[in-house]
Amino acid sequence: MEPNKRFKKAFDYLCSATMITYDDMMSKCRKHEIVVARQLMASALWVKGYRLKNIAEALNVTHSAVLHGVDTFDNLIATDRDHKNLYGPIYNRVLDLVTSRGGAIKDGVYLCGKVTGIEYEEALEKFNSIMKELKRSKFQKIFNPLAYDKYMENNFETNKRCFYHMLSCKYIYVLPDACKCEQARLEMEVAKNIGLTFLTEQDLYY
Repeated sequence: MEPNKRFKKAFDYLCSATMITYDDMMSKCRKHEIVVARQLMASALWVKGYRLKNIAEALNVTHSAVLHGVDTFDNLIATDRDHKNLYGPIYNRVLDLVTSRGGAIKDGVYLCGKVTGIEYEEALEKFNSIMKELKRSKFQKIFNPLAYDKYMENNFETNKRCFYHMLSCKYIYVLPDACKCEQARLEMEVAKNIGLTFLTEQDLYY
């Protein structure tokens, strides 16, 4: 069995990096490492603009499995440091090897929203939801400050690290509740001063 020619280089690299055969990926095997490899490829193809049908056919899975795989992989990359360290470099290389179909936007997006006065899990769910929408709108590089466990403590060192990442971005996505949070207002002020382009829900497209 051979992969689609459009994705062959990406599949060859992914199989080599994870020590999984292409036939394993196309099988119905539910071993953890094989499932993660499928999810990684699904996320990469989604970000590069391929349709649900194309991805499902490429991975020999159902449409619902593609959507679940993309959401699961993206959530783990955003919240699990070990998962990010292990699969992040592989994912970035796979992205490089997949030809973009829908014009993925590579310039970085910084997420900005209310975090004070709410539980970490609630804030994380809200930020991750926006990440999914941005990726479906073809934004490829998204910085979620909640990936840092100490972000909600609102201390100088954490803010400094977040502002450093903001400087590498071209856009800032402002959640509707951002103006209700002192930390988010400070981020918006800095973003305005350094010339970032502000995005809202109205700027998303599919």
